[in-house]
Amino acid sequence: MVKQTQEKQIEQAIALLQQALEVDERRNDAEGKAEKLHQLALLKANQGKIDEAIALYEQCQKIYERIGDTEGIATILYQVATLKANQGHFKDAIRLFERSLKLAKSIGDEETQAQTLHSLAMIKANQGQVKDAIALCQQSIRLKESINDIQGKAATLHQLAILKANQGEVKNAIALFQESLSLKESVNDLQGKSATLHCLAVIYAHHGQLEAASDLYQQSLEIKEGIGDIEGKAATLHQLGELYKQLGRIEEAIDFYQQSLELKEQSDDIEGKATTMGMLGQLLATQGDFTTALVYLRQTLEIFEQIQSPNAKTVKEIIYELRRMQPN
Repeated sequence: MVKQTQEKQIEQAIALLQQALEVDERRNDAEGKAEKLHQLALLKANQGKIDEAIALYEQCQKIYERIGDTEGIATILYQVATLKANQGHFKDAIRLFERSLKLAKSIGDEETQAQTLHSLAMIKANQGQVKDAIALCQQSIRLKESINDIQGKAATLHQLAILKANQGEVKNAIALFQESLSLKESVNDLQGKSATLHCLAVIYAHHGQLEAASDLYQQSLEIKEGIGDIEGKAATLHQLGELYKQLGRIEEAIDFYQQSLELKEQSDDIEGKATTMGMLGQLLATQGDFTTALVYLRQTLEIFEQIQSPNAKTVKEIIYELRRMQPN
């Protein structure tokens, strides 16, 4: 119901903007037209209509080029690059981000520079160029400090911490996560705070500090419940299931996995749903409930085969072993 209401509001906003755009065209108001095209593109992207959004951004860019609005061009290039990156078109995204960065530098637009450096860092990390990604994050942080962008700095510190953790620099990663957490608390960024608590919990759990990890997960979960972050809540409940499994508290682990699964069934995260069902099935089997375990595992296998996941082979082997163990 909430999603339908939001979609209806977006459609109404699009209709109003299109009417306003016609007025700007009749008046030959280039700046007004560019502004409406920009807003329409944002709404289309929000709807998931990426190709339409890009086309609108490109129309907007042409107007900015005609009227000499360098800041506007840099912003549009950044936004199109972000959409291209989300589509997996990394070469195009890098090219557009670099153009945006060059223009932003030419006019001293530090905010766009900082955002672009952050985004470039994420692409470099995705491509395995971790050293380059770290350097770009550090440049972004320095710029965000200079313009007092606390929330932006916190977000980049969070990403830098992930990169450091993946390199095995655990102490550095924890310190960066904690700095990010402190900044997020100072600006009441609850979504960001919950994400950082979750990541800290993952590190502590990985290094055997299970009680500390549990406390952090619970803090993250409480925030996510308060802000209605269903997807984030599902992810944290899954991690709590994994944690309690390690603690040997199987019944509690099963309960966490079941709660996570209920939430994932409300979303489009079919791979996440399959992963949770697979874990739940394996735990139920250890409790002797082979019938329910096999139901979950067969559903897991069906999804993994559908999305061509390499995990399908492992699930097949588990199913075969459970059938062999199942009492006649």
